Amino acid sequence: MKTNGTAILAWSEQFATGLEEIDAQHRVLIDKISALSELRGSGAEDLALRNTFDDLRHYALYHFQSESELIQAWPVNRAYKDAHAKAYRSFTELLDKADAYVATNLIDVVDHLLGFLVKWHIAGVDARLIRQIIALRSDSEGGPAEPANDPLQDVLIDMLGDFYDSVGARTFEVMALNRRLQNEIEQRRRTELALKESEERFGSLYRHAPVPIWEMDWSQIKQALLALRANGIEHLRAWLEENPGETRRLAELVRVVNVNDAALALIGASSMEQVPRMLGCYLSEVAMRDFAEQLIAVFNGHLVFEHESELVRLDRTVRQIMVKRFVTPGHEQSLASVILTTADITERKRVERDLIEARDRATEATRAKSEFLANMSHEIRTPMNGIMGMMELALETPLTAEQRQFLSSAHSSAEGLLGIISNILDFSKIEARKLTLESVVFDLRKTLHTMAAPLVVRAQQKGLWLDVCIDPAMPESLLGDPLRLCQVLVNLSGNALKFTERGGVTVEVVPRAREGGRILTMFAVRDTGIGIDPGQRELIFEPFTQSDASTSRQFGGTGLGLAISRMLVGLMDGRIDVQSTPGEGSTFSFEVWLGLAESERRPDASVPLPATPRTNASANILLVEDNEVNRKFALTVLQKAGHRVAALTNGKDAVDLLESVRFDLILMDVQMPVMDGLEAARRIRALGIDTPIVALTAHAMAGYRDIVIAAGMNDYLAKPIRGRALLDKIDAVMSGTASPALPTSPPAPASPNAQRKLPVFDLDEALATVDGDATHLRMLARLVLEQIDTDLPAIRQLASDQDAVGMKDMAHRLKSSLGSIAAYAAHSTCVALETEAKGAPPHDFAAACQRMEEEAARLSPVLRDVAAGIFSFQLTDESDNEH
Repeated sequence: MKTNGTAILAWSEQFATGLEEIDAQHRVLIDKISALSELRGSGAEDLALRNTFDDLRHYALYHFQSESELIQAWPVNRAYKDAHAKAYRSFTELLDKADAYVATNLIDVVDHLLGFLVKWHIAGVDARLIRQIIALRSDSEGGPAEPANDPLQDVLIDMLGDFYDSVGARTFEVMALNRRLQNEIEQRRRTELALKESEERFGSLYRHAPVPIWEMDWSQIKQALLALRANGIEHLRAWLEENPGETRRLAELVRVVNVNDAALALIGASSMEQVPRMLGCYLSEVAMRDFAEQLIAVFNGHLVFEHESELVRLDRTVRQIMVKRFVTPGHEQSLASVILTTADITERKRVERDLIEARDRATEATRAKSEFLANMSHEIRTPMNGIMGMMELALETPLTAEQRQFLSSAHSSAEGLLGIISNILDFSKIEARKLTLESVVFDLRKTLHTMAAPLVVRAQQKGLWLDVCIDPAMPESLLGDPLRLCQVLVNLSGNALKFTERGGVTVEVVPRAREGGRILTMFAVRDTGIGIDPGQRELIFEPFTQSDASTSRQFGGTGLGLAISRMLVGLMDGRIDVQSTPGEGSTFSFEVWLGLAESERRPDASVPLPATPRTNASANILLVEDNEVNRKFALTVLQKAGHRVAALTNGKDAVDLLESVRFDLILMDVQMPVMDGLEAARRIRALGIDTPIVALTAHAMAGYRDIVIAAGMNDYLAKPIRGRALLDKIDAVMSGTASPALPTSPPAPASPNAQRKLPVFDLDEALATVDGDATHLRMLARLVLEQIDTDLPAIRQLASDQDAVGMKDMAHRLKSSLGSIAAYAAHSTCVALETEAKGAPPHDFAAACQRMEEEAARLSPVLRDVAAGIFSFQLTDESDNEH
């Protein structure tokens, strides 16, 4: 197409001017879009957004209308006009669709509008291009002219044609962009629908969650705490303690925003309208203190908090709850959204209280049981020894065959009863965890052969054999508890003999492994007895149980022996196994680790065992003992060993003396007048004195050690006390190696065949008490005689006066003296008097006093002989009966 050059320049000038105007409008439109974009993050109201968008919409339509008029007035390039008209319609449709999304999708509307305009509108570039062409034309001709067939005219027309073609191409790009925008808007609509469904599901989960959930606004709390810090409050706890009313005031600042159904049920509400909006309405006095702790946590920057508290329901009842608090993400600074989850733990706390009460009751029952066992240990064994002693004495007198048979049967029954009592006491001590094991050096072969001696006699009486086979590889000296080890073997061997009618029993000891300072040893007891049915092998280890009901009827027994044996082996970290074939016999075996004595250890032993050091150094010792016999006995033993001793008779004098004088060791009797040993020990420790204290007590229960330790003492010795045991205990305490060994009961009288033995006085035991020192024994005998002469009239008067308190103290002192010299018959009578005095009134002292008179009459001549140095006593004829 060829046109007049002057017309082309005029039209070009007009078109360039129009494009410049359009470009200016375009920039205004961009500014309006930017303004709308800025509103989207400012939290503006919906009305402001709508007004801004309407202003943008009207201006955009005006802008495109002006541009269309300009393009339509230019009669060249029809294709460009058509493309522009189509783009105008597309943009109008875009604005109409955007109008529906402006409230919820403002960010997308702004971005798409801006992209559309930037891609389609390059009016400023077009105007500059045309101006350059006009300038080129003017410069080349020196002014406007209309020469015919000017080559520059063709160039200009071709360039403008290319320009129109490029604009048309960009128009089609805009139309494609419009289609993509429509797809994106549809995708956005679907996303919003899915988001709405997700929110509805979450809302349903929130409402119906089984855990009470609370949404609260703590923003005012945050501001209040910031204000306190700004006013110089650095320690909120101290400030709240000084201003107790401030905690409740701050609680009123917390607002309840929303709760779920579980929370409604917890507080007793049926809808949100019934829910008090202030947190303070739910807080009891206890909960208010918990809230103060939460305030302190927030003040110190802790946003997560978990604790137990209380909640006041709408009906004013109180529930105990577990609370966990955290801040909704994005609200860490303002605390405008704080989530609390609560759990009703009222029932759990009730159960906990019930369990604590049950535990306390069980503890009290255990304490009562321990006291009962202590009394049993004192009161049952001693009378039983007296009964058996009297039977033995009767068996030593001339008797008819029938009388001897009756007494022998009674003596056997008494021995069986004593064994049952011992088993019950041992079982109770193990069950109450009051039994501990010793670790002492013992000769294995000597110990086992001594243990087996009475069993061999029983076996011979039944026509059986009993062998003890110890592997030659076993060491001679071992470390362990020989008493409990023999108790297990006696139980197993005694059971084997009981259930064996033909053949015999073999006790085997075999080493299994050696490791450093210890040796794994297998003990086995094999018999040729009746055997055990496979289904009964575990049952026989249950307490008070035997393999079947007929067993106890045929063979007797309580069914405790195997139960005790398994418990004792368990204390030794071992386990009893049993293999048996009915009709052929049984084998009970167990493996335990025993320590090796120093003399038995190999040079490469890797686990050294501690040895108890002995000390020969003299010590300053304070002896506190009210009983004269016991005091003189201890003084003599200690002074002979080279110790320096100060003696007192009650705890108060000891406390007074220790305020100004120090000793290396204190020996303290427990039961004394004025102040007993336990109270004295407590007061000594309260003075800050850490001198070792060893209790001297007649109590024989392992649990009693816990009592003396709790009072501040270091260890104890059970009466009657032997001299060597006293010195050993002093060495152990002074060297720090004392062990919680169980006390031993007073020795029972020896068998009736023992030499130099009277039913009322055990000379062997008495000499052992003073380590064979006859002079010392003579002195003790004189003291006991004097005490008997003094105390017997007093006992008669106390019985007449029904003075239980005085009788208890008098019997206790005399009992202790008699026990010290192995006068067991009179000792048991004093025990009976003391027991009667401890009981509820009225008291029947007559029978016990009569027995005391009789026993004193029998004992006094013997003690006079001992005091005179006469140690050979004329005994009645001994019986051949070994029972």
